Amino acid sequence: MLKLLQTFIGKDCEIRSVDNTYEGEFMAIESGWIVLIDRWYGTQVLINPEYVIGIRELKLKKKKRGPETGVEFVAATKGYEPPKAMAVNKEEEAEEKAAEKSEEKTEEKPEEKTEE
Repeated sequence: MLKLLQTFIGKDCEIRSVDNTYEGEFMAIESGWIVLIDRWYGTQVLINPEYVIGIRELKLKKKKRGPETGVEFVAATKGYEPPKAMAVNKEEEAEEKAAEKSEEKTEEKPEEKTEE
């Protein structure tokens, strides 16, 4: 069984035991214990393999924000985290609107004619 567990070392996994489910990075097998870094708290968890019911590798999924943004990003299976690029896009849009308004104001002013 330990040889099978070694295939998960370095991967994000979900480990189901008799009384709990753990998610995180499978770090090592030391002295007959599974060492896992919990993905929610970042703490080290030791799990006795005798009480493990199942292990599965967690894959990263590609999610799309929508057709209007055209932003594609990778999020872990645990849930949604908004991309940082969205905040930048909103700032750029605000700057563009301000630039358009200033251009409109300059166009409204009549040009002074100078005679030569």
